[in-house]
Amino acid sequence: MMEVVEIKNETEFWEIVDEIDIEIGPRNSGRQQEKQEIFTLINFLKVRKGNADIDYPIRINKRESPDFDIVENKYSYGLEITELTNELYQALMTYCEFHPEFTYEPSSIDYGMTMRNTDWKNLLKRVGEPLSSKGWSGNQAEDYSAKWGRDAIIKKSKKINEWKKSYEGDINILLYSNSPGWIHNYEEFAQLLKKYTEPILSEYKDAINTVSFLSSDGSIAIPDIKLGKENLLKI
Repeated sequence: MMEVVEIKNETEFWEIVDEIDIEIGPRNSGRQQEKQEIFTLINFLKVRKGNADIDYPIRINKRESPDFDIVENKYSYGLEITELTNELYQALMTYCEFHPEFTYEPSSIDYGMTMRNTDWKNLLKRVGEPLSSKGWSGNQAEDYSAKWGRDAIIKKSKKINEWKKSYEGDINILLYSNSPGWIHNYEEFAQLLKKYTEPILSEYKDAINTVSFLSSDGSIAIPDIKLGKENLLKI
């Protein structure tokens, strides 16, 4: 779907990005993983471009394990795209996209609830039914999201360890959110994600180099958490 892309300078950026930019439909439209990966990468590059955070020239090659080979100036690395999610939320979101007469309350999902210890269909509600949960309290949404992000990084790192020896170069993870409205305070989320992620990066240092984050609407990014760049990049 995506050939090797080379962007030599800022002048070429929008022309080339517009050529490869794609739209992602809902799960019930049969969207493909490769499209999601490209969509996420392009949005991340747009945020970085808006903040003068790209080191030209940049060369991108779509592949598997890792998802992309990227060269920025003279720095070559592999990029793995992974979703910040909770498996219960994923099941509820997918079900409701296929059955729009149903909905769910994100705040009814507590950290630690899994498909193995929860009957997720009990969390479904018909559209129009009164809400039963109290909503998020304090920084609960940011805290849970940061912990789910850490869990996603652990899961991805274990998979990377299976093939890392056959790949020369750093592996960086781009974590993206597919949960619009969950995170209200990105500054606080950034600090919590950094807090929960840094010990993991040390534990899995042979598998991954850095982790970055992209918000669900593609407007906010947290680059290179391991390197301490916790300032948000925003469109």
